[in-house]
Amino acid sequence: MSLAQSIRSTLFIGSMTIAAAGGATAFAASTTLSGSVFTSTPGTLVQQSFFDVRSATLTGLSTGDAVGNASTADGQLLAPTGIFILTAGARSGGGVGTGGQSNAQAHCDTSQTYVITSATLPPGTLVPVTIGWALDGHAYAAGNLTYYLSTSSGEVDGRVQVNVNGATVMNKTGVYRRSYSTSGGSDFVSGTLNMLGDFGVITANVGVGQTVQIGMDMTASAVTAAVLSSTTGGDAEIAMLWGVSVTGADAAAVLQSSPGEAAPSAANATPANAALARPPRPAGSLDCLAFSTQPESLSLCDSGDASFSVVATGTGPFTYQWRRNGVAIFSASNPTAATSTLSINNASGADAGAYDCVVSNPCGGTPSHAATLTVLAANDPTCGGPTCDPDVNQDGNVDQGDIDYLIDVVAGAPNPTGIDPDFNQDGNVDQGDIDALINVVAGGECP
Repeated sequence: MSLAQSIRSTLFIGSMTIAAAGGATAFAASTTLSGSVFTSTPGTLVQQSFFDVRSATLTGLSTGDAVGNASTADGQLLAPTGIFILTAGARSGGGVGTGGQSNAQAHCDTSQTYVITSATLPPGTLVPVTIGWALDGHAYAAGNLTYYLSTSSGEVDGRVQVNVNGATVMNKTGVYRRSYSTSGGSDFVSGTLNMLGDFGVITANVGVGQTVQIGMDMTASAVTAAVLSSTTGGDAEIAMLWGVSVTGADAAAVLQSSPGEAAPSAANATPANAALARPPRPAGSLDCLAFSTQPESLSLCDSGDASFSVVATGTGPFTYQWRRNGVAIFSASNPTAATSTLSINNASGADAGAYDCVVSNPCGGTPSHAATLTVLAANDPTCGGPTCDPDVNQDGNVDQGDIDYLIDVVAGAPNPTGIDPDFNQDGNVDQGDIDALINVVAGGECP
């Protein structure tokens, strides 16, 4: 078979398809953590699998050759902690007159069953249970393509199912695939499970002795092919967290097969924790778009001018869309919102917020880091506004003693520190000055 023919075909390794093909299987009867990597030059396959384990790590899953083909797969399962992570990366080509094919896949299919136990409550007593899960995923494809048969893709697909006492209360599946070819980049999205970021919190009354089951089936895969001097790359990463907690009752959730192991806490299964747990892209991953300059946060005074800039590198042409707090800024209202530098003239408090820029090229759209714009009031001391010294009794502390001192001075008592009793600078010495000082002592701004 020629290289061109092999690129058109789907590569099978044993019974496992290593090409990016979505879809998840039914509820697992056991736990599987597995991975496979392959490069076509000279034709190297490395596989590894773990079955019926509580914790495991894929190691040594990488292969490559001297002409730029490489693939790697990593994965880790920590069931007692309620987490698994998966990574797959592939690259092809890199030598003139040389091509190749690389594939990588990391997979975890696990079903965790917990039982509600209590030393004091009789069986069947209903207790409040919280079930939490969170997913964060990423898939990318890029390349420097000189021949139409050169392609790359990264894919994340999976399924999450929750059963309470044998009854399914949630079942979601999803696929996200990022592909890149000489025609440009494209996305394929399917299902109700958002593989780039999804989570759920389920509350239920579960009887003592009854079970909560969480089934998760996830795959990260990458497929690349290069002809002649083309270079292609694809990668995918997944982090999955879960937990079960009993609240407000003398009961606990424990692993059914090993009651000495408590269920991981549902409070840990948050989108933020999933994002932190998602593994980095494999070393050597191709970037079709990268930022050499990110926008920087700044503060300015009311009516001042602000600007944010990005510099993108990679495969052009580039288009720009600036956003404030995640919402696109229309170029009709600010033409610079469609350029690499966003300018905000005569800024007011309404302009404060987080600004980022989505830069698009043939590989798709990539957001920059967010930068914060802070607009200070005109009367802020930084902007030349009035300043004040609330330590009116000059004892080195700002406290109730200063308020008592000013009350006495306003009432006509001696003023040994010589402070100006017109604390609010309105031209009158009265209760307004005392109120202004009380506000400042409590942490408010100077009048």
